[in-house]
Amino acid sequence: AGKSTLMQLLIGELELPDVTNNKLEERGKNLYGEVYRHHNLRVAYIAQHSMHHLEDNLEDTAVAYLMTRFRFGMDRELNKIASVALTDEERERSQQSGEVCAVVARFLRAKELIYELEITDYRKTVKKSLQQISFMPPHVMKLCRNFDEKMKAEQSGMALRSVTSKEILAHLQDFGISPEMARRKLRWLSAGQRCRLVLAAASWNRPHMIAVDEPTNYLDNETLAALTAALRGFQGAVITITHNEGFVKALCNELWHVKAGSLSIQKLKEVQTVGPTVEQIARRKKLEAETAAALKAKAEEEKTETRKERHARWKSIEEVQIPRLEAEFITRVGPAGKQ
Repeated sequence: AGKSTLMQLLIGELELPDVTNNKLEERGKNLYGEVYRHHNLRVAYIAQHSMHHLEDNLEDTAVAYLMTRFRFGMDRELNKIASVALTDEERERSQQSGEVCAVVARFLRAKELIYELEITDYRKTVKKSLQQISFMPPHVMKLCRNFDEKMKAEQSGMALRSVTSKEILAHLQDFGISPEMARRKLRWLSAGQRCRLVLAAASWNRPHMIAVDEPTNYLDNETLAALTAALRGFQGAVITITHNEGFVKALCNELWHVKAGSLSIQKLKEVQTVGPTVEQIARRKKLEAETAAALKAKAEEEKTETRKERHARWKSIEEVQIPRLEAEFITRVGPAGKQ
């Protein structure tokens, strides 16, 4: 039906064929169209098979995998995206005299996105809009998208985030991967554990949207429940391909039907929208109140008495408790002590 193809077009894994005005005969084959992606949109993609992301790192641990993938402040997976990665021919052409070799800046002018392009062997730059760039050689658009990815990494903090074992272990623990599991080789992890690792890696750059292709195929019930809870708690958008009706009801508020090259959208009921139920919210608030009360009581027990408070306590003993004790003594023994 083309579900995976549609998703890969949305995220940039696939590109539409370059159909120019001198190739109008291709239009009869439904190979043309337009895909718009916002230049600041951060998308995390999880393929149908986790091995798509992990196949080159099976001898590494989960910690080493994340270190390798994000070592230079950029996601190494970008090299697999067709709309970003330059081919050898395109890279060679960018080094030819008079061709665009780099993007040095990006800014808005009259609500239009402008890129400043550097020309090989010329000590000058030119400013072009996206519309103008679309008529230039394909490698120029890819250079612009590479520049967009660098800007996204800076905006999300990924470029500045320290890729240390401590930081990675804390991040993995949020996805149910213990420190012991994080130090095992990837080849010894189960399919569910690999899926958790891929989801943790995808969320490293704090994405606006997560795209998941058939996530329920190789997961046990426990991992599927954890994945559903994680995606329900995600504050951005989620687009997923699945045939699991329970997963759809628990997560989605829209259903896209892809059939015979067409797309129709069905709105689901409000009770199925993403978010916790009323009972879950009430239970969470009650638990938070109990936790806060317990912490306050513990803090009161461990509270260190200040000098002022100690002086006030002794003063109250002298003014209240000592006279009371003397009165009790006289009542019981009598005034014999005054003879």
